[in-house]
Amino acid sequence: MKGEWVRALDGKPAFLGVDGRLLRNDAQGRIFAVNPALLPRSKRGHSKLWMFLVPFGAMAVGCIGISLIPGIFSMSLINIGNPAEAVSGMSNINSFGGYVLNGPPFSEIGGSCKVPKILQSSPAGLAATWIGAQNGNSDFIQLGVVEERISILASFNLYYVFWSDRDLGYHPQRIGIVSAGDQMAFKMTESAAGWNLSYTDETTGSSHSLNTSYGSGVGFNYAEWTQEDPSKNAQVASNLSYAATSPISFTSLTINGSPPPITPLDAQTLADHWTDTYLVPTPFANDGFEINSADAYQKQYLQDVASYNVSLASVIASVDNNGNVTSLNGGAIPAFVTATQNFNQGLSSHSWPQNASRDINNLVAHNSQLISDMQSWESAGYSPTSQAVGNVMGDINVDGHFSVPVRADLALPPR
Repeated sequence: MKGEWVRALDGKPAFLGVDGRLLRNDAQGRIFAVNPALLPRSKRGHSKLWMFLVPFGAMAVGCIGISLIPGIFSMSLINIGNPAEAVSGMSNINSFGGYVLNGPPFSEIGGSCKVPKILQSSPAGLAATWIGAQNGNSDFIQLGVVEERISILASFNLYYVFWSDRDLGYHPQRIGIVSAGDQMAFKMTESAAGWNLSYTDETTGSSHSLNTSYGSGVGFNYAEWTQEDPSKNAQVASNLSYAATSPISFTSLTINGSPPPITPLDAQTLADHWTDTYLVPTPFANDGFEINSADAYQKQYLQDVASYNVSLASVIASVDNNGNVTSLNGGAIPAFVTATQNFNQGLSSHSWPQNASRDINNLVAHNSQLISDMQSWESAGYSPTSQAVGNVMGDINVDGHFSVPVRADLALPPR
């Protein structure tokens, strides 16, 4: 669905967007991303690559390692979900693609992948491929590979194995250098003493294992297999160029030594409208999946729905569970009506696969009804007792009945 109204773990209402991010409005009506630890049903990871530029000619000492190339930037990994970080305007970004499984606590997660090759046509930028474990208390640990293209006088690529956890401030620790195309096996195992993290480069035969006391006595119930589009800073609307790579392939996924019970609802699409990056996971099958560039239809839909999602979040974040307007920006509803009209215009004017025609028409009709009900609510002065607010909330609650079939027609995950 395009989104749903949920109560976060801090007891306050928030909007869960189609991209898996939890959103609210600040006092000025600006949208910001809420700490993912407050998400009652996680659809994304806790980490973000944060890039700092260093002056040209300086040695860049990165958290992943030390670069001896003058002018190369360093990196650190952070949690982007700080409620204090407000983003003005639209922030149509979900920087994570892959699968996030919310289930019982587990003590082992594993997965293999071939190190994605940065494409010749890629701009300078970053990408990251990793497995991770987290819980609802912001505990987080991960292990994977960073893919980095650097362009100064010439372009060249770097590939690092790294790990990180919350106590390290999400700063990645470089533990190896690999090459594009290397077949990597990653495994993370928790014990009473903490975590053991290990990887094997099955192409070269090299391996490494380390122990950390982090997470000792703590349960982890979110398992992640993820491709990430790094961010320039903690504001989600400031992503760097994505280092475009070959398709990402995760295989041999395990939870406690067995294939994980992944469903389509665990999938998430990477959709960064600022860097024009759209990656879609394939259905989970044979203990693995791929992440591929969105096709033309998928990309068009993700672009069409983006502003709708942000405008809807602005409205929903301003209404409590009883329909009372708590902090509604005066322009939020007209802006949402406009966004929905633009969404409908895109759905109606663009070309779609023939199998999607009926569901597209149903979604357009649903959106038109939502527009009418929103306008009626506005005319009623946003009264919490008016029939209009009940109609609006009813429209939103059944939204998935109309958007999910369209996404299925386009081979997109439900959310």
